[in-house]
Amino acid sequence: MLKPNICSRKIATMPSFWTAVCPTGMDCPCCEDCAAAAVRLEGQSNKFHAVDIVSAARQVISDMAPLAFAAGHDVVFDNDAEVINVRGDRQAIERAITNLFQNAIDHGDKQGTIAISVLRPAVIEVADEGKGIPSDMRRSIFEPFSRLDDQGPGAGLGLNLVQQIMALHEGTIEVGEASSGGARMRLVFPQTVSSSNR
Repeated sequence: MLKPNICSRKIATMPSFWTAVCPTGMDCPCCEDCAAAAVRLEGQSNKFHAVDIVSAARQVISDMAPLAFAAGHDVVFDNDAEVINVRGDRQAIERAITNLFQNAIDHGDKQGTIAISVLRPAVIEVADEGKGIPSDMRRSIFEPFSRLDDQGPGAGLGLNLVQQIMALHEGTIEVGEASSGGARMRLVFPQTVSSSNR
């Protein structure tokens, strides 16, 4: 597990749930972006509106696919419906998908495929063809600064932020094994506002 470095300047105002993520109030480069996202989300649940998670996933793929291709991955997308709406914050949902996509880029097999699926009733799945996540580590990976590989990129905050985002949406994140043996992450939202068939 990565030991956090304590930075000299504290974040002035910390939202309550961010305290669990970064109790030191760090603003080093590896934490700054996550902190900003957490601050923005505080108190947002009463402002949630309908978000099309199919559209959100497509947007993230459009943004992230060039990075995946540059790292040697293929990217595939599948969706059960053209529109699947949930109540939430689109920017936060896109951040959660982005973090899972980045994890797949970092830890998937360099010649493998990253598969993103949006499934009924309201599930976003990201699967890779890497080494997978051992069953005894599938809880601890959500702890702040927890990393499977201390030599790998990142500070170990991305999955924790995803977990916080899903908690705000009253949803869950599930960790499993893809058919390839790689990691499979699923964002499960509590209900569908509406959906339309392809």
